[in-house]
Amino acid sequence: MPFAITRFYMAKPKKTVRLNLRMSEEDEKRIHQLMQLSGAASMTDVVRRSLAVYEHLWQEKRRRKKRIVIRDKDGEELDFLLL
Repeated sequence: MPFAITRFYMAKPKKTVRLNLRMSEEDEKRIHQLMQLSGAASMTDVVRRSLAVYEHLWQEKRRRKKRIVIRDKDGEELDFLLL
């Protein structure tokens, strides 16, 4: 009977840094709300995802884009103007 050998490659761990952020209690509540809404595993995940969105918006603005259109699963569109 033939058999297969499966190889598992572990991803190299990324170097990390620890940040201590001072924020209002209101902002902390917003992060926790986003955790629940998005299914993020941690506050760090919320910050990481938020940073990715913010970076993308700035890249589009640098490309002289005036707006971004987000389309939901039903095809409805929502326009965001980049100021």
